[in-house]
Amino acid sequence: MQIKEKNKLARQFGKENIFFIINELHFRIMGKIIACYLVSIVLIVVTILTGCKKEKATLPVLTTAAVTNITCGTATSGGNITDIDGATISASGVCWSTSINPTISNEKTTDGTKIGAYISSITGLTAETTFYLRAYATNNIGTAYGSEISFNTSATSTSVTDIDGNYYNTITIGNQVWMQQNLKTTKYSNGDLIGTTVYASFDLDNANEIKPKYQWAYEGMESNVALYGRLYTWYTVTDSRNVCPRGWHVPTDSEWTTLTDYLSGYGYSYNGTGDKLAKSIAAISGWSDSGTAGNIGNDKASNNSSGFTALPGGARFPYGSFGGRGLEATWWSATKNDTTDAWNRSLYYSQSILERAAWNKRIGYSARCLRDS
Repeated sequence: MQIKEKNKLARQFGKENIFFIINELHFRIMGKIIACYLVSIVLIVVTILTGCKKEKATLPVLTTAAVTNITCGTATSGGNITDIDGATISASGVCWSTSINPTISNEKTTDGTKIGAYISSITGLTAETTFYLRAYATNNIGTAYGSEISFNTSATSTSVTDIDGNYYNTITIGNQVWMQQNLKTTKYSNGDLIGTTVYASFDLDNANEIKPKYQWAYEGMESNVALYGRLYTWYTVTDSRNVCPRGWHVPTDSEWTTLTDYLSGYGYSYNGTGDKLAKSIAAISGWSDSGTAGNIGNDKASNNSSGFTALPGGARFPYGSFGGRGLEATWWSATKNDTTDAWNRSLYYSQSILERAAWNKRIGYSARCLRDS
C-alpha cells in the first residue's frame, strides 16, 4: 500500500476512535448525573416522610406538692405538670387513700387541664389518721401520677392555750406541729411571773444586767401584743420553768432546721427551688412593701403557703430601744452559740430567705412554740 493511502486510513481510524471515546464519556457522565438526581430525590422523599412522621404521645410528667395546712379534716396540696409531650390534659388534681399508691378510683380533686402548677384543697378527711396522696394528670394515653406523700391529720382540737389564757391556732408542717402565733404569755408554765422592766426603754447595759429574764410588749404598748406577741430575752425562753404551755417548748436550732429542710425539700421556695423560703412562712399582711419579686413585701397575697403565718414583731435591744415592727421578725431557738450569743431565725420584708444567725442573748425577740414529740 502506498504511503499516502496509509496516512489517510490512519487519520480516518483516529477520528472514529476519538468519536467513540467521546460518546462513551458522554454516556458515562450522563449516567452519573441521572444517578445523582435519583439519589437526591430519594433523600428528599425520605426527609419529607421522616419530618411528617408524628411521634407517639406519652403520659404526662408531674410532681406532687407538699401537704400543708393540715387540720383534723382538711389539708392543702397540689401538683406541677412539667411535660405533656404535645398531648392535651383532660383532668388533673390529687388523689388520696388510707392505703399506699392511691389512684383516681379513690378520693380525688379535679383542678383543671393546664400545664404547670396547681393547688388542691382536700376535704372530708378523718382526724388522727394517716393518709397517702399523689398528684395525677390524665391525657388520651392514660393517667400519670407524681410521687407519693404520707401525712397525718391532727386531733379534733387544733388550738392550744397558755397559762395566761391566750389562745393559739396550730399548724402541722411535715411531722412538726407549730403555734401559728407568736407567744404572748407573761408567766412561766408553773405560774411564776416573767419579769419586765419598770420602763420599756430601761438600759440593760447601764444596769450591767448580764443574764436578764424579761418580756416586753413592743415599745411598752400592750395594744401591740394581740397581733405581734411579746418580746423575750434568750435567758427567758430557756428558763427551766418553760415559757410555752405544757407539752410545748421553744424549738432548738436543729428543730428549726427540720422545718426549713422540709419546706425546701417539698418545693416551698420561691419558684420551687433554692433557699428562698421567706414568702412561704410570712403572713399575707402586716409587712412593708418591696418592689423585688420573691421578697416578702412583694405580691404579699402569695405569701404563707406553709401556714406558718409569720408577722414582723420587731425587736427590743439591750440599751432600751425598739425597732423593726412591720419590717422584720426574729425568733429565738433554745440553742446557744457561745457565752454571749444564741441561734435564731429571722425574716426581713426586703429579703427572700429565712436567715439563721446568732445574736446577743439579751435582745428581746419573738418566740414560737413547738409541740413536744
